[in-house]
Amino acid sequence: MEIYQLFVFLLSIILVWLFFIKDEKFLSLVPKVIRTSTIILVSNTEFVIGIVSVIIAEIVVFQYLGASIQIQMHLIVISVYLLFTFWLYCNVFQVGPRREAMWTTLFLILCLTSLYLFQQFRLEFILPVSIVSTILLCYFSTKDDNTFYIFGLFYLYDFHQSDQAIICFKKAIKIDNNNPFYLYHLGRSYIAMGKKDKGAALIKKVMNNDFMSSLKTSPLFRQDWIINTEEQSSKQK
Repeated sequence: MEIYQLFVFLLSIILVWLFFIKDEKFLSLVPKVIRTSTIILVSNTEFVIGIVSVIIAEIVVFQYLGASIQIQMHLIVISVYLLFTFWLYCNVFQVGPRREAMWTTLFLILCLTSLYLFQQFRLEFILPVSIVSTILLCYFSTKDDNTFYIFGLFYLYDFHQSDQAIICFKKAIKIDNNNPFYLYHLGRSYIAMGKKDKGAALIKKVMNNDFMSSLKTSPLFRQDWIINTEEQSSKQK
């Protein structure tokens, strides 16, 4: 085992212990993350088609340039890994632009170091450290209110598990109790659970024209965010 492989192995063991074994809450979140990511990925046909298109384009270009099979495979794996990681950051974990910049900088340093030391992209050198850094960023993002908010949306509108959605939105509100989106969707969760009065009271706190405009212009907006609420309002009238 080379020195850098030993270093990567020890670093991985330490991080796994810190963030998966010592922090039981994060460990319990892992199955949910895997399930959520899989469902979103399978339903996101545009992303899957994009990945396949990138691979085909790279193969055509590399064949034209006469690159070796080994170089082709390494570059294809790296490009797919990059696309998937940023998809994960944007759609599942909201790591934020500062953390994304840190991760990108580290990845570039790893690539340049690999070229300097080995005169090629060594996946066994680049990927282990990069994957560990990805796990690290995802771990810290689970402490952010926006990540709990994203999970709450998945549970409420995709999985139809209002009890789990309530847990997520409450965690988000505990971190930031001034965000009207969190209160609104918590109210929607209570309505979905059958606690209509409690849900309507929460929605009433934030409901106004400015909020509805912000809601409809949200990057994550879906029509089913408002349909049931409007029906509920009409019934009350």
